[in-house]
Amino acid sequence: MKKKLLWFVCVVLIIIGGIGIYQSFQPSKQNENVLNKDNLLRIKIEGIDETLLDEYVDLNKETSVLDVLKNITNENHIDIQISGNESFQYVTQIGEYKEKMQGGYSGWMYKVNNEEPTVSADQYHVNNGDYVLWYYTHE
Repeated sequence: MKKKLLWFVCVVLIIIGGIGIYQSFQPSKQNENVLNKDNLLRIKIEGIDETLLDEYVDLNKETSVLDVLKNITNENHIDIQISGNESFQYVTQIGEYKEKMQGGYSGWMYKVNNEEPTVSADQYHVNNGDYVLWYYTHE
């Protein structure tokens, strides 16, 4: 009886060990995202001395820079304020950083693929693979 119990325990331990080894060689969901980042939009938000956010987003349709910002800040519980009208909208606040907080010319600007667009963020459309940087500029 003890021999059968010992045999059973050994078999169970071998099976559990085999499952652990098998799982360690399987890519995790996190690793899958790392491998596919070239196909995602990267959005980064830089405050004065800190990064407020740096994430990758999978867009299912063409969308504006402003829409991406609204969605990602909402998901991450970061306050955002926008001013303007239907034809021109601009960001006046992200998190604690408000426009003119650091002087008359301070505020939020954005770049796409390291270039500053000449249109407002609600008019500039991005796709997967783009890199969007929102940064707080100050005097």
